[in-house]
Amino acid sequence: SDSTPIGPRHTDSVLQKSDQHFQLILENLRISEERWQLAARGVNDGIWDWNVKTDAVFFSPRMKEIMGFADHEFASDLTEWKERIHPEDCSSVMQALEDHFSHKTPFYVVEYRLRCKDSQYKWVLARGQAVWDEEDKVERIVGALTDLTERKHSEEQLRLFEQIISETDNLILVANTQGEITY
Repeated sequence: SDSTPIGPRHTDSVLQKSDQHFQLILENLRISEERWQLAARGVNDGIWDWNVKTDAVFFSPRMKEIMGFADHEFASDLTEWKERIHPEDCSSVMQALEDHFSHKTPFYVVEYRLRCKDSQYKWVLARGQAVWDEEDKVERIVGALTDLTERKHSEEQLRLFEQIISETDNLILVANTQGEITY
């Protein structure tokens, strides 16, 4: 029979090709990791990842920062997060999760108030996408948290301004060159 002996030179060649392939995989993984890190920093959102089956959760340093914590000050703990949701918002947050988990919504999207380290509440927008197993049970959900506090404050100021205008018969406003009302 015609057989090619496998000697040290052949083994070295196979190992070299395998090492090159492994190095390529590592480089692609590094580039992918760098890409998502840059995207997360670029949008200035916090990232979270909840393994629903094990209840393990990850909160990025930016998510903790949004709440006023240093990375080491806030454990990645689901119960701690749930306890920080404003009592008036808790049912809508959980309903949005349930709706997404049961495929009623394509994404998890909800605005709510979250208690920060200083005990003040911030408005946040949570968005996420679940992954289901072959039995249609949720395995995990990964998402982002955006600080909406400034936007909500601006909306409230606008609402109050509109109320003042609608309730006033005669109104004189003085604005500076940037369009900011000074009187």
